Amino acid sequence: DSVGAPWGDPVRLTDFECGWPEWDPDGESLLCAASEGWTRVSRDGRVLARYEASAFGFRKLEIPHFSADGSLIYFVGSPEDGPRGVWAIPAVRGGATLVVAFADPSLTIHDFLTVGPHSLYLTIAEHDSDIRVVDLEW
Repeated sequence: DSVGAPWGDPVRLTDFECGWPEWDPDGESLLCAASEGWTRVSRDGRVLARYEASAFGFRKLEIPHFSADGSLIYFVGSPEDGPRGVWAIPAVRGGATLVVAFADPSLTIHDFLTVGPHSLYLTIAEHDSDIRVVDLEW
């Protein structure tokens, strides 16, 4: 509720798998990763949208992050007939656009895709001891 004040009772938003939770920039909904895609849930727990990987031609949608204005969702993905990389889709639906392709599809990203107001930041774990950071500007 607020810092320094008593908190209200917690509200359960989901009764299903909800990994990698990502709040939209205005704080009105939460995007959850599940095995076959994502689910967008309102602050009161209503399901607002489902994003199925197969609907976009992907095997899996990973690590979703909203753009600073909430209009796009960036994610790591491997389409059925394209390169593994960072992709973007409109938050209100639309086709996926490749932002950056990975030269090596085995690169491990984990949860190191961060969206800033003017940049995407990737932290890539290529080997067990190596970490590289890439600042993608557009």
